[in-house]
Amino acid sequence: DFLGQFQQILEQQQQSRQLLEQQQQSNRAAQTARRNNATGASFTRAALSHPFAEGGFRWVAKGEYTAGQRTGQACVCKWFKTGHVDEASFFDLDIKAMDKAHDIVKEWNS
Repeated sequence: DFLGQFQQILEQQQQSRQLLEQQQQSNRAAQTARRNNATGASFTRAALSHPFAEGGFRWVAKGEYTAGQRTGQACVCKWFKTGHVDEASFFDLDIKAMDKAHDIVKEWNS
């Protein structure tokens, strides 16, 4: 009957919407920093000699992706300053901060 067919169509549309929403969430999650699909980058000697920013423990220089899906896009390179930051504990704190940032990005994208 017509009503039964109409209900089937509505159920199929709802399933399609749910599938599309799941795919969109998966796509957003795949765009986080750890999956940026870049496989190479370059930095000029000047950029590395004169970092544009610094934090308490690291320098930051601008560069450009040279390989992968992000070729031509801007990127950054960070490296530790010399001195007391050579201790393993500073590296561990840095990794923890990156992990937390990754969790925040994943939650934002969901």
